[in-house]
Amino acid sequence: ISGGESDRGPVNSLTVLPSSAVVVAERSTVISYQPDGTVGWRFTLPEDEVIAAAPVAALSSVTYVRGEQTRFAIAPDGVALWQSRHSGAGDAVRGITPLGDSTVAIAQGDRSLVAFSDQGRVRWTYELPGGETITAAPTLAPSSLIYVRSNSHLYAGDATGNLAWKMEIQP
Repeated sequence: ISGGESDRGPVNSLTVLPSSAVVVAERSTVISYQPDGTVGWRFTLPEDEVIAAAPVAALSSVTYVRGEQTRFAIAPDGVALWQSRHSGAGDAVRGITPLGDSTVAIAQGDRSLVAFSDQGRVRWTYELPGGETITAAPTLAPSSLIYVRSNSHLYAGDATGNLAWKMEIQP
């Protein structure tokens, strides 16, 4: 479950973890609050980073954060599991969606959806065909399909990055 997303600049959001803790993101800081209101942990992105998409939580309670230039995976105790650089500051859509196996898929480069393991390894990449670009944050459905929207199509992919179906959006 995740909060809002911004087209540009820092994101303020609220994300509920499977453990019932709540993660609040503001500018460059992510704070976990326990169900009793106490602070569980605080994670601050490096000085040159701001949060570019609402963080998401995997079933394992790992919190994934996308900064302007770096992706982060934060363990349930607030320690960084991994981080990796990306060149997506100009990406129009910066969405993240958790996958059913405690991994995450991140919109990248306006044309691709990239899934990362909980160790930060790329599991798969799906690139929209025909030069289409992603126009909305990716979303995971209860059916485990991952939906991605372009200007003219809705794509449904499976958990391994394969296209399940594609449908033209009817205006």
